[in-house]
Amino acid sequence: MIEGFEPLVLDSNIRLTCTIASHLPSVKADVTRIRQVLSNLLTNALRHTPEGEISLQVAAGPRGRFSVSNTGSRLSDTDAKRVFQPFWRAEAARERDSGGSELGLAMSREIIALHGGSLEVEVSEDSVTFTFTLPTTHPNNG
Repeated sequence: MIEGFEPLVLDSNIRLTCTIASHLPSVKADVTRIRQVLSNLLTNALRHTPEGEISLQVAAGPRGRFSVSNTGSRLSDTDAKRVFQPFWRAEAARERDSGGSELGLAMSREIIALHGGSLEVEVSEDSVTFTFTLPTTHPNNG
């Protein structure tokens, strides 16, 4: 998945990394829709990272955990509370020429919810991280 984004950072000051834990549990999901969510999160990270690092992490645990983090941009706590609202844009990204329909995060959150998971955002002083979790399947319950 992340390979498709590597050409987009070749001539930039952005480092793209991917870390996938070993022994991941299986999740029951529509692969096309989960790819759509990951693509949206990575595209947003690229759009809002003039320089820095974008990382995709897949972690093991009782639920499948997927995180996309980027440095180089800041999302206020107020903006973080509104970021999943349809048609909402951060003040710095209100110009129409920056692309996007402003539906991506709202749609992504709905896709993950329909899979029985959740999509959240966490902001820190130097990064923004979107994390979604999905229920895992167990061999004994099909």
